[in-house]
Amino acid sequence: MIASLASWLTYLLPPLLMIAAWQIFTRRWQVKLYWLPGFLIILVLTYASFIEPRRLLIKETSLSLSALAARADNPKQLKVALFSDTRYGVFGQPMPLWRIHRAVNKLRPDLVVIAGDLVDRADPIDLRRFISELGGFEAPVYLVTGDSDHDPKDASYVEQIRQAASRFGAQVIDNRTVTFDHQGDTIALSGLPDLDHGGQRLRPDQESSASDLHMLLVHQPDHVTALPRNTGIDLVMAGHTRGGQVSLFGLERWFNQSDLPYLMGHHQVNGYQVFVTGGIGMALLPLRIGVPPRVDVLTLRYL
Repeated sequence: MIASLASWLTYLLPPLLMIAAWQIFTRRWQVKLYWLPGFLIILVLTYASFIEPRRLLIKETSLSLSALAARADNPKQLKVALFSDTRYGVFGQPMPLWRIHRAVNKLRPDLVVIAGDLVDRADPIDLRRFISELGGFEAPVYLVTGDSDHDPKDASYVEQIRQAASRFGAQVIDNRTVTFDHQGDTIALSGLPDLDHGGQRLRPDQESSASDLHMLLVHQPDHVTALPRNTGIDLVMAGHTRGGQVSLFGLERWFNQSDLPYLMGHHQVNGYQVFVTGGIGMALLPLRIGVPPRVDVLTLRYL
């Protein structure tokens, strides 16, 4: 209810911005000084609500998954497009999936992975409409579910997401491992669902022995603190933090819903290489400042 109200209130910002600008340009200087702080605040909020959530950043990163791969002249490579937290629903769809797959397809990744929170309280009709756009990716699509993909009032909600994703060519890999061939190598991708709702049943360490490269897709980066060491996982990919969402006056820590301090990027946690993507959508408030919607395209170097 509060989130929906906040979303509707943002539509008052453009007319308020025009009123404040009119007052500044037409009044005496004493009145201008009175209106100027309000004008600047409304300007920032208007940008954060209507402009930045519609900017799409494609960030390409090369990662060596071992010391040997870092030193090798010609290691094997796998290109992965990673994003998360589109959270379509309560705040609409400011960054539609067609814009994401149009940008991603130009880079020709080997696979696309989505680290949870695809929707947020979307009704069934909108849910299917949002997820239908997954069919626009030219590479195979794999995803796990996050906390906003679960409806506490409807236990079947997450199953509707799984069925809709499967219908449009994407695979939900909660608590399972998929393998595929890449340039003669066996690549394994395991998935773990949301920590609080998903019912974790997969033991990733039991899935690694037969693969040349093993990746783990999770929603929260906090998963790595509960994983045993030496599981054979080469890279953990996560979302959930939305990059802090508001990089202003330290507010990114307030918006970060992870217990770990890593808002995005490549980190070493509990002996694992972890990459956290900055997310696409919004939570708590319908705005982003200094953290535009982001897709990370990872070139994984391995032997």
